[in-house]
Amino acid sequence: MQPLLRPIEKKDNAVMKAIVQRSLEEFGLDKPGTAYFDSELEDLTQAYERDQSGYWVLELEGQVIGGVGVFPYVIKEGRAIAEMQKLYIDQAYRGRGFARLLIEQAIDFSRQHYDALYLETSSDLKVDRLYEHFGFKKLEGPIGGGVHSAMDLWYLMEF
Repeated sequence: MQPLLRPIEKKDNAVMKAIVQRSLEEFGLDKPGTAYFDSELEDLTQAYERDQSGYWVLELEGQVIGGVGVFPYVIKEGRAIAEMQKLYIDQAYRGRGFARLLIEQAIDFSRQHYDALYLETSSDLKVDRLYEHFGFKKLEGPIGGGVHSAMDLWYLMEF
């Protein structure tokens, strides 16, 4: 069965918070400096309501199994840069290509509104090859002083 990709709804907030936090716990990243403690996890729907942002979830057989967000990040050298945020898939559904669907959504949306798409991640998650497969280029450090100080990998895709 094909998953349904759709904008987040209020009813999805608690499920996505649980997926994000369980995923971070799994990799020992349930600590300050990660999304684990982000206040917007309480209400992702509201956090991504602003213009040129969005959060999408994947639903499979009526169950939300993951999500991804795009949010305005910074204007650097006259270029508007978005950040891909909170890309998480429930552990039971990893390895099936679902992350690809979410990343493609974030890239497609960002191309329409921004000059580039940025992301921060942790080497503990072992996702660097995934991002490089999509054409993200590894950076030496964060752009604009990122808020997640525990992250040690930074990527940028320019459009």
